[in-house]
Amino acid sequence: MLLTILSLFIIVAANVVMAQQSYELGSIREHQRDAIRRNGELRAEVAMLSSPARIVEQAEALGMVQAERFGFVEADTEPAPGVAAEPVDEVAQTLSDTAGKTRDADADTAP
Repeated sequence: MLLTILSLFIIVAANVVMAQQSYELGSIREHQRDAIRRNGELRAEVAMLSSPARIVEQAEALGMVQAERFGFVEADTEPAPGVAAEPVDEVAQTLSDTAGKTRDADADTAP
């Protein structure tokens, strides 16, 4: 008789624990759905805020204007005192050959 009562008590306790865990699982799933929905909203907002048209609109609102022409400046490649002056590859040699020169590009050919 005692064994039967103890078994019934264990079964009821197990059912209570399972019901609590089921409730917690439902709550976690609801939070997960909310987080997924919010993530989608935030991704859409990021896409809208980072669109090129909006960036241009904001730049114009700040008083910025498009450049009439584009220019490129090539930096002087002379080494600092105490640094080896020998170029180590073709790119460094090309930069060294054109150091300090500035050229302007037509605005139509700029990217």
